[in-house]
Amino acid sequence: ILDSEKVDLVLSDVKMPNGDGIELLEKIKSKNVRTPAVIFVSGFADIRLEDAYDKGIEAFFTKPFNRKALIEAVNSSIQTSRKWNNRRMVRV
Repeated sequence: ILDSEKVDLVLSDVKMPNGDGIELLEKIKSKNVRTPAVIFVSGFADIRLEDAYDKGIEAFFTKPFNRKALIEAVNSSIQTSRKWNNRRMVRV
């Protein structure tokens, strides 16, 4: 999807039946460091929070989570992502 579509944000669980959110994050970040923003939601994760942030997530929510806080994080991440993508490289 990342190769053919513009994606601003990925909201993913860390533990999934047929996958791993950490592997997904690493694949996403190998494509492009800045976008899309990645937010994790998890009831249980075997990654330390600091390690998840070091790998490039924007936010981490534990279940049960506050829906309003999640929506605010999504909006903030999308706005930050769009501001970054609209910058132009200036050569000096």
